[in-house]
Parts: sequence; C-alpha cells; structure tokens
Amino acid sequence: MKILPRFRTAIFGLAFGLATSASHAQADYATLIEALQTKNRQAAILLEEGDLLMQGYQDYLDDPEIEAIEKPALRKALLKQRARQTLSQNEIKQIKSAMRDLRRLQKNGSVDPTGLRSSYEGLEELAKQAHAAWEKILSIRKQLKSDLLSEFQTKLIVAEGILQDLKTQENVSKLLLDSVNSRRAGSGNGDFEIALKLPYLKMATARGFGISYQREDEERHAQLILVALTAYSNYFWDHFDGSGAAGGKTPSDRDRNIFGIPDGRILMSHAISHNKSNYYHLSDDTRIRFNSRVRKVWGSGSLQVEIWNQNYSNPFKQACQKLTTSAKEGGLQPNETIISLIKEIDELLKIDDDARQAITQIHSQYQLKFSKAKAFGENVWLSTAAYNAAIWASESKELLPLFNLAGVRLAKQSELCILQDWTPDTHGIQMSVRAINQVSQRYPSVVKVRRDIKDYLSDSDKGNRDTINEPPVIDSEKSKEFIRERPAKGPGKTNESET
Repeated sequence: MKILPRFRTAIFGLAFGLATSASHAQADYATLIEALQTKNRQAAILLEEGDLLMQGYQDYLDDPEIEAIEKPALRKALLKQRARQTLSQNEIKQIKSAMRDLRRLQKNGSVDPTGLRSSYEGLEELAKQAHAAWEKILSIRKQLKSDLLSEFQTKLIVAEGILQDLKTQENVSKLLLDSVNSRRAGSGNGDFEIALKLPYLKMATARGFGISYQREDEERHAQLILVALTAYSNYFWDHFDGSGAAGGKTPSDRDRNIFGIPDGRILMSHAISHNKSNYYHLSDDTRIRFNSRVRKVWGSGSLQVEIWNQNYSNPFKQACQKLTTSAKEGGLQPNETIISLIKEIDELLKIDDDARQAITQIHSQYQLKFSKAKAFGENVWLSTAAYNAAIWASESKELLPLFNLAGVRLAKQSELCILQDWTPDTHGIQMSVRAINQVSQRYPSVVKVRRDIKDYLSDSDKGNRDTINEPPVIDSEKSKEFIRERPAKGPGKTNESET
C-alpha cells in the first residue's frame, strides 16, 4: 500500500501511540481529522462532478433532437447517478459527523486511565456501606406528615398554575376563528385566501357529519373548524404522516378520501364499523382520530362525530382541492398554511398534555410518600449516592473495557489514515468517541460520589452525624423545576428522595 508523502513523518509517532493506547487521554487526533478532511474534500468533489453529470443527463433528456429510443437508457443512467449521489451525500454527512466528534473530544479531552481505574476500585463495597448507612437513617426517622403535605401542595400549586397560564382552549379557539376571519388585522395574502376557502371545507364537513351550529356560537364554530382540519389532514394523509416526504408511493387524487384510506376502498377498510346505505358508522379508532383533538381542548362534552354521509364526499373533495397548491411532480399538494396551522395546534396540545402529565406525576410520586409518611432531610443524597455507586460499579465491568477498546480503535484509524487507499470507519470512530465521552463525562460524578460517601462514613464513625435531621426546606424555585423533571430512578426506598 502506498503512503501519502505528507504523512510519512507521522508513522513513528502514531505507531508508538498505538502501542500505548491506554494513554489515549493525551492523544492528538489532528492527523486523523486532517485525513478525514481530505476524504471529505474528495467526496465533495465527486459529488459536484456527479451533479454536473446528472445535469448533463437531464439536458439530453430535455433535448428535442435526441431520439426517443435513446431516452430510456439516459433516464436509467440518470436514476443510477442519482442513487450514487445519495450515497455520496450520506458519506459526507458521516465523515463530517466523525470529524465533529473528534474535534469535540480533542477539545474536551479524556480522563486519565490510571485515575479512572482508581476511581472504581472498591466502589462496590462503598456502595454497600452507603446503603447500610441509609437503611439506618430510615429506621430512626420520625414521621413528618405535615412537611410532606406542604411540599406536595407547593409543587401541585406551581404545576396547576402553569397549566392555567397556558390557556390552551383560549389560544386554540383564537387560532381557529382567526383562520376564517378575512378581516383580521395583520393577515397576509395567504391568510386571506385561507379565510375565504376554509369555510367551504367547514360546511362540507358539517353537512357530511350532520353537524348543526349557530353562527354566534363561537365555541361550536371553533370545534367544527378543528374537525374539518382533522378531515383535511386525513385527506392528505401521506403529507402528514411523513410518507410523502420519505419518498413513499403517492396515492391517486381520485382515491383520496376523508378517512385517509390509501386505495379509496372505504367499505373494505377498518375505518368504518358498518354502513347503512350511504351512512358510514365510524370505527372506534376512526372516532378517536376525528374527535381526540376536540376532546383535548374542550373536554368530554364537546362536539363528537360518529356517522359520515358519503353523499357529501364530492363536496368535501372539492373543498379540499380548493385548499391545495401546485407542484412540479403533479398531483394535489396540501396548503402549507393549513399544515402549519394544524401543526401549531398539535404543539399547543402537546404542551398542554405535558403540563397535565406533570400534575399526574406529582400525584403518583407523592402517593407512595404519603403511604409511608416519611420525610427526608439533609442526608437524602446518601440514598441516590448508594444507588448510583452500585450501578456504576456494576457497569464499569463493561464500560472500562469499552473505553480501552475505543482508544485502540482510534489509534488504529490514526495509523491507517496515512495510507492512500484508506477507507475511514466513520461508524467505528463515532462509537469510540461516544464510549470515551461516556466514561469521561461520568468520571467526575464517580469521584464525587466516592469522596462524599467516604467522608460521610468517616464522620459517622466519629459520631459527628445526627440521627434525626431537620425537615426539608421547601424551595419554590426548585418546585417549579420539579414539573419539568422525570422522577428519579432507583430502588424502592430511594424513589422517595429528592435533592
């Protein structure tokens, strides 16, 4: 294999680095990064040449002087080149990702292997001693129900306040009613067009589902618009579920329908449970799909649809087609403003759902605490420390060998990258960097837990630790943070703890 001249002087140093791969904390990956940059430039040149080649094929296909019999071969060559371009683009992305990871690793550095090994030595035994000390604290603690209840109420008030401040129903209603208000101040041409055409979709949906409403009933009006938008997203299902964007087969415009059945065979699908003539009774899943958004905003007493009159399928299709845009590939394309409106509503509902889940989480987390009626003070960290120390000690049996293997793999790539026919193992480089980063990021926590446990056990042996601690101080700012955090994981008794 031929060695690139500019890399010959690095052979001795890299070979020595491979032999001492355990010290990759001090490794310099400049040579490997430079080689990846070279590969990236080469791939970019090939990609640019491929683009020119594709443009040449396309020009030939568009040339009226080219015989029709020659065009199938040209089109086939164009498709093959397009596939090669996709592979080249993916290769460039992987190379750039590997370079980015290596630069970050070179900047942040890695943990010293000697210090790493010493930090894990005896950690399992320390974890057992810490767990025993925590069990002793639990056995002598007094029940402090009032403080636990106060903490629970504080966090619940904060979570419920955040939910109320969201004003989901008000905001969603405003978005929906504004979408059909052609006189709304500050609206652009696109919004004005939607405001003129969306009522046709709303009326077609209302007639098909047999929904009646009064013009002055804004709440009912907004609910109906949301049902119509859901029907619109079903009609263009391939654009809303990602199939179109992923290059999936586009359904025929003739087969599009309110239920989002790709082949248009509604009676043969699971979208309906049964039908009586032209009245289609929606299946359970379809009812949920149509009604879930409305129910999330306005509750169980809101507008619900159950039966669709197929006689209104053509008016509904025509209303949907009015809200489309032209596309070079042909076929119907949904209006981007409508798509953005539906996505904005879904985002508001997701935020609302997260806030409700936070409240549910507070209830469920404190239900166990109330049942045990125990409060925790300044030594609550010991439970988490004991749990983490045990887990980290167990994981180190696999993590440390991976750490060493990652250094060997990167050193090997650094050795091979000076060869002219080198093909970078971008996946291996990324996995190696990830393994080194994982160990390096955890190392300070391991050192801290180890030091804290040893200090606590040392003071405890001297009798300097109180057996009964003061109740926890309730911090309103931390209470606000609580609803955005997941419950701490750990053994049964440590789930109750909070730092």
